[in-house]
Amino acid sequence: GSTNQMLLNSDVILTYSRKFTNWDLNLMAGQSLNQRTARGVSASIRFLSIDNYFNLQNSDEPPNASEASVMTRLVGLYGSADIAYKSMLFFSVSARNEWSSTLPLANNSYFFPGVNTGFIFSELMPSLRQVLTYGKIRASWARVGNDAAPYLVYPIFTQGFHSDGFGYFSYPLYNGVNSYDISDLMANDKLKPELTDEYEIGTDLRFFNNRFSVDFAWYNKSTTNLIWPAPVPYSSGYRRQMRNLGKITNYGVELLLGFSLIKRNHFNWDISLNFTRNYNELNYLNDQLESAELNALRVDGGQQISWLAIPGMPIGVFKARGPKYTDDGKMVVDNQGLPIADNELVIYGNSQNKYYGGISNSFQFKNISLSFRFDFREGGIMYSRTKDITLWAGTVPATLYNYRKPFIIPNSVVEIAEDENGDPVYAENSKPIDAVNIVNYWGNGGSGIDGASLIDRSFVKLREVVLSYSLPASVIEKLPIEALEFSVIGNNLLLFTPKNQTYIDPEMTTFGNDLLADFGEYGAQPTTRSVVFNLRVSF
Repeated sequence: GSTNQMLLNSDVILTYSRKFTNWDLNLMAGQSLNQRTARGVSASIRFLSIDNYFNLQNSDEPPNASEASVMTRLVGLYGSADIAYKSMLFFSVSARNEWSSTLPLANNSYFFPGVNTGFIFSELMPSLRQVLTYGKIRASWARVGNDAAPYLVYPIFTQGFHSDGFGYFSYPLYNGVNSYDISDLMANDKLKPELTDEYEIGTDLRFFNNRFSVDFAWYNKSTTNLIWPAPVPYSSGYRRQMRNLGKITNYGVELLLGFSLIKRNHFNWDISLNFTRNYNELNYLNDQLESAELNALRVDGGQQISWLAIPGMPIGVFKARGPKYTDDGKMVVDNQGLPIADNELVIYGNSQNKYYGGISNSFQFKNISLSFRFDFREGGIMYSRTKDITLWAGTVPATLYNYRKPFIIPNSVVEIAEDENGDPVYAENSKPIDAVNIVNYWGNGGSGIDGASLIDRSFVKLREVVLSYSLPASVIEKLPIEALEFSVIGNNLLLFTPKNQTYIDPEMTTFGNDLLADFGEYGAQPTTRSVVFNLRVSF
């Protein structure tokens, strides 16, 4: 196979600068063109007529060939103006308009401006420099536009294929049978550009000659017409349609604290702490929808988990089948003593975290340095196929319950009849889950049914440890080099999760790197712990 990619980039920029007595002025205007073209061709055969002769003609079957090509074009006009007064007061304004080939002709143009200002007020208080070394306040507003992936506006043909979940083959088949059908991603000629507006107010303060620093920001970010592949009913003949989902708001605070605890001739100790608290909400959905399914799983013909966008709630709400309960809170089981799944999906939580951050320490003693960083996140849930499979296989400690001997589910009941109104009548369950059915019990996630596959995303992780040694100057000056440093770097050395979440690193995902990544993982590989030895020599 072969792949050819071409990027054509063109920028025409005009600039103007002028310095007055106390003022600095910088102007800029430009035009850009970005065109991306990619083409891939591949061919393969399954069997060789002559061993180790790798030629597409060396087979009694015709080669299986494929070809794909993509081209996108983005044209932009932009400009900015920056004004500064005495290197103390700053103001800038910018604007950009883009035309994208991946959007419908009626909606392919979008405009996004921005304004930014800052004031270093510590310049007005030189007498306080020993206490307030630096002080700045800032405020900004910006709008950012985003287009869609290519070929979503009009229907396209794709090569036919068949799959039953375990096997896969594509056309053309034997004897020259070929097939094309319309893509299962429904076209949308009403797509609009995705626009994000963000406000931010912040301050940067440094005290006692930078021994202590504070960087604080409050932000409010809203995205309208989020472009998203929303599921559609299979009865339509399609699986998904790229749509403008609605409006999503994120607002919160970001805090960065820095401490220089010890500063000596041969020893320094610095600490930094960052913390973010974000509030997320889906304000509304387009087309007056009550909810939109972001992703869903129908596993093994039974498991049902939906990941939803519901107005008024954080985006990414998990709904799943849980066990059936009576009105007084007792679990309903069948005549084998196994929990019965409720047909109604219930809300288990959402994928949004409550807060996250990190703590870093850095030590320097003469030519030796040591630094390490812990990251943490609290809140949010995710889907884990790993938990689902390991419960079914009995390879996790939870399945050792009652030493894997038969047991009766506590506080459970069984339906024995119906009353005159057709409502069920229950009696206390006395049927233990026997040794044969224990695998079915854990295969359904224990008493959690499908919701048992949802795990807590909270963690504390020792993200990185770096130990370095640099040759002293007295040694370096005798060598034909400028510097030599040896380092040992450890990554992902420790991971702490809630005691009921011992299945997988909650940062793992197999669903991409956009919003869908928050859904979870479907049999992801374990996180790797690595140690790297590094030698750096400068000449």
